[in-house]
Amino acid sequence: MAYQTIEVLMENPTTRKVLDMAQEMFLTLGYGQVEMKDVAARSGISRSTLYRHFPSKEALAFYISMYIFQGQPLYYTGPLPEGSGLDRLAFAVRRSAQLLSLRRAQVAYLTQFDIVFSGSYPDMEISGYYEAYVRSMGRPFLQPILDGIADGSIRPMKDPHLAAVTLSNALLAMAQRVLPREEHFRREQGYGGEMLTELADTLIDAYANR
Repeated sequence: MAYQTIEVLMENPTTRKVLDMAQEMFLTLGYGQVEMKDVAARSGISRSTLYRHFPSKEALAFYISMYIFQGQPLYYTGPLPEGSGLDRLAFAVRRSAQLLSLRRAQVAYLTQFDIVFSGSYPDMEISGYYEAYVRSMGRPFLQPILDGIADGSIRPMKDPHLAAVTLSNALLAMAQRVLPREEHFRREQGYGGEMLTELADTLIDAYANR
């Protein structure tokens, strides 16, 4: 079947409800314990309706990841303040750390997604669509990095695109590590979500042209 775009699915209240319900079920029960018939029942639709939009549990999992990226952003992409490229980068990185802290369920889901699909993706059209979707999202920190290199506030670098990708993945990795088990971290290491802010400041300082 031809897969619908995530934008089309998000316009449909029924499919949005399915994405919300399935995400919650995957998190509370574990991906392996959830069956499509249970998703249909929780969403208040028939199995045939569910399969018309989501042909498999694997496809549903990929769509939930795209749903998070599209409608529940993990990185700040709004207006940036006036100032140097470094100032603008610092604002975007710190706001992204705050957003990640607020999106704990979404971060936990992406952790589970990474574990379930740690090997080769399923040989389905949806996996290619997902990869193309992720590539098309852009790099939230790339423009302030380029601006900072141009104005001298950020050190020259061989590959600004790599720097932007590294920044976004470093923040998400810390969020995935800490936020789902924050209380354990506080008891064991004395710190929790504030490690995200500390990491943001450390990364910003690493790119400053001093």
